Amino acid sequence: MEGAPSEALPTDAEKWDIFDLYINARSFSDQSNVERAASAFTVSPDVVGALFAQPYASLRVNGDPERKSYGAICFLTEDGVYQVRVMSLLRAGECYEFEWTFHSSPTAPGNGIPRGDLSHRKARIHRRKRSGGLTADTANVLCMKQLSEPVAPQDMTLRIFCPAIDETIDNNLGDLSVRQQQSPAVAAAVAANKEAQRAEEMAPWRHLLRLLGTLRAIDRIAFERLPGPLKAALSATDLESRLSALTPTDLAPLQTQGMLPWRLAHMEAAYVPDLLLSIQIQQNLRKQAFITLQYQNAAWPIPPLVEAAIPDRLAPYDLQAMMTIGALREMRRLWDEKAEQLARIDPRVTVMLKGGIISQLQGRPEFAPLLSDPRILKEVQDDRDVQRRRAGNFDMSPAEVSRMIAYQQEMAMIPLGVGMTGGMLGGVMGLVGMESIKKKYASAPPAEGAPPWKVYEPYMC
Repeated sequence: MEGAPSEALPTDAEKWDIFDLYINARSFSDQSNVERAASAFTVSPDVVGALFAQPYASLRVNGDPERKSYGAICFLTEDGVYQVRVMSLLRAGECYEFEWTFHSSPTAPGNGIPRGDLSHRKARIHRRKRSGGLTADTANVLCMKQLSEPVAPQDMTLRIFCPAIDETIDNNLGDLSVRQQQSPAVAAAVAANKEAQRAEEMAPWRHLLRLLGTLRAIDRIAFERLPGPLKAALSATDLESRLSALTPTDLAPLQTQGMLPWRLAHMEAAYVPDLLLSIQIQQNLRKQAFITLQYQNAAWPIPPLVEAAIPDRLAPYDLQAMMTIGALREMRRLWDEKAEQLARIDPRVTVMLKGGIISQLQGRPEFAPLLSDPRILKEVQDDRDVQRRRAGNFDMSPAEVSRMIAYQQEMAMIPLGVGMTGGMLGGVMGLVGMESIKKKYASAPPAEGAPPWKVYEPYMC
């Protein structure tokens, strides 16, 4: 929600842009519904108040907030005007937008908003592209009941018909349900469109699993950190064909057992330049003798996957997968999630967060509960590490110094083991012990307690 406009009344276009940019799974009042994957949700009034200058009685959606995939979105003004966006089921990326009221609102005649009486039951609208602009096709919106005061929700159904693409959608403004009225040809087109959408929704997961599978060749130590069943699945000879047919049902057993996350690291297009720069910085470190020298008695901190990456060939989904497994730092952190929760309670927090580095907010009492969380304190230190390394200072971080000391202490114990055992057997055991310790600290191991899919600890830069 950082940077959300609030100074001026948003235009219709800005209103939808604001929705697309800032409304996400954490914006809804009933988080239990989000987790249960229900279909109808209400955006938290605090979030609506913070984002939109115009007062709205409610903002509701029908769809999947986790994937930001909606069938219908509805703003309801305080004088009873429904401002609606219904997604086309035949044309991905296109939608129908219109306003409607079921009573004689004083603003309705001036705005040309249809009312619920016989003479105002129909409106002509355009099919729009969600990215902006109109299509050449028009559609009709028709109220299915001739009532001046409807009883929600059964009498609040509107039918949208677009002759150009033979699309008919019934949208109930009471519960926001969306139902397609289909001819056989349309049914086939809808099925094909849904299949394409499912394939697109699974694309990030295919990239994640494909990336984990490549660790078998690139970084065997990291691959061995994965749970046995997941390693077995990734070692299948027909892995690529399985990935091409991947469905949520295939993922569910691994997610239920805690081997894969329920959601991937948050990814936005704006993150791409920063993540690619991080990879470039890390790949250049081995070329600098003074940096390799300081790690000569410590484990090298750069994940081998990052060193092997070819930045020009990395898609955003690849970068998202690398964040998910810990090879790159996550751009959206626990701090961002907790701050958004605080902003729901006090929308003024949104203004305070604009452009704020975590450490610069430590003196504010509003943020005291967050900044006492040890996980967020680590993020404060991570911020400092990123800032100084971007400025050219590549000294070890406090966490790296602690790992180096632990590594050296464990290695120092090896001669004691040899002396106590003695002879050739002692020497062999000593070598085995040294290799075991080197393996333990090799390949940028994740922090203790990290989830199974986090096979790396990212280098902060």
